[in-house]
Formats: sequence, C-alpha cells, structure tokens
Amino acid sequence: CIRVAARFRPVDTKEAELGEDNLCVRFGRDGKSCTIVSDRTFGAKEVDFFYDHVFQPNATQADVYHAVAQPIVEGIIQGFNGAILAYGQTGSGKTHTMLGPDGAKAFLEDGNVNMEEMGVIPRALQELL
Repeated sequence: CIRVAARFRPVDTKEAELGEDNLCVRFGRDGKSCTIVSDRTFGAKEVDFFYDHVFQPNATQADVYHAVAQPIVEGIIQGFNGAILAYGQTGSGKTHTMLGPDGAKAFLEDGNVNMEEMGVIPRALQELL
C-alpha cells in the first residue's frame, strides 16, 4: 500500500525578515487536503491537492513519525517490507524531517541529540533496536 503525505515547513527567519510570511497554502480541515493559492502568474488561481495526510507548519517531528513512519516500522517488525521517501526542492525540510534539525551531525559527532527533534530515521532505529 502506498501512502503520500505532505509536510509544509514554517517560514524561516530570513523569509520572515524579507516579509515573506504569507503562505500561499490553505489547509483543509480534514487534515488530508490543501489548496495552493497563486495570484502572481496569469491572475488568481487555486489548485487543490489531496493526500493521505497533510502536516501544517506547526507539526512536530513526533506528529510526522506517529502518523507516517510508525505504521511502517510496525509492519517491518511483523516481517513486511517498508520504505519511506522524502521528496522536495532544496531547503524544503527533507533532511530535517528524516534526521532532525542538524542532520546526521549530532549522531555522528557527539551523540548530543535533542530527543524531541529527532527525525524519522533515528526514531525508527530506536523502535527497531
């Protein structure tokens, strides 16, 4: 079974300083849809997208893990195959979601890991081992 989730990162400090704090996304109340709103190109336009789950910018690492990865990890423990892919443009938050805010650095260098900010991979390893 293939499931697709979308995670929207918060506006970063640099974007906020440039006044780019307005998201062009409207989130559905169902937690599974979003609307991209564009008024910059060819007039106003709205496009709806539907997913198995949509994470708003305030979603935590734990929220993402429990909704997306934990069911896959549980399946792996039961003997099923599983995979999790992160896809998106540069700077969109793939490494943050999969590893945590410092990527693999905290794990490889000093082991000083903020448990609340751990990404999908270290959480999955913790559950598997």
